[in-house]
Amino acid sequence: MFLFHSSQSTFNRLTNGDRAFEDYGIWTYVLPDKASRLDGLRWLFARTALIDIKWDGAFYVVAKDTHTGAVVGAAKAAWIDPPSAGGSKADSLWANVSGGILAAPLVMGLSAFLRLKFIGDTNAAWHKEETAALAQGHWYIRNVVVDPPHQSKGIGSRLVKALIAECNTQRAGMPIYLDVRPISACSV
Repeated sequence: MFLFHSSQSTFNRLTNGDRAFEDYGIWTYVLPDKASRLDGLRWLFARTALIDIKWDGAFYVVAKDTHTGAVVGAAKAAWIDPPSAGGSKADSLWANVSGGILAAPLVMGLSAFLRLKFIGDTNAAWHKEETAALAQGHWYIRNVVVDPPHQSKGIGSRLVKALIAECNTQRAGMPIYLDVRPISACSV
């Protein structure tokens, strides 16, 4: 396995992150129809990747199998400004409008959109509460995904280590936040 930094377009084209979340609790709640879930996840992840890169300066680290060249995992970190500067810009209405998220009720259905909004609002409130004491900005590791056949092989750990190294290269010494909860963790 080797790691490389990836642009959003490369990430969307190569990763199987959507497949890693296909049967995951949150997404079975948001998109209960298994037949359309994978398409819904692909649509959603493409838009959120674009928003995070454009508005919060996110970057990706991608793991590829050295024998096949297939992408087997990916992780994303975004810079979050301090609360005094408004926090995450990707959470703003304008970021979501420009990223196409407001089309979600049409693409995913209104019920799925409302469930997605509930999960997003809950996660944002937790993140805000737990980072409120930080007077400075911080890195937020938003996603770590490993394709299911490649899980439990240490790939996720290597992705997180690579993200931390890149975060420290870009903004040395700044806090790095990884949110892991029963609602968001499949395995850590």
